[in-house]
Amino acid sequence: NAPALFKKIMDVKYDFDDPSWDEVSEGAKELIRNLLKKDPADRLTAKQCLQDPWIQGNCPSKKKTNLKWSKLLLEL
Repeated sequence: NAPALFKKIMDVKYDFDDPSWDEVSEGAKELIRNLLKKDPADRLTAKQCLQDPWIQGNCPSKKKTNLKWSKLLLEL
């Protein structure tokens, strides 16, 4: 329901338990965590984001990482 979802968004309550996250690397998840901080001062800046190991392709992972997205972000 919409009010419950809105509350979760405002409280920054999320997890990666859904099966759709199973193939997403820990490095990618860590980047997402750093972008979803409630306090804007705590969030990564665009420059910091571009320097992130996952974006740079320097994040070791046993899981498949879709590098297409990191390359796309670097082109921005």
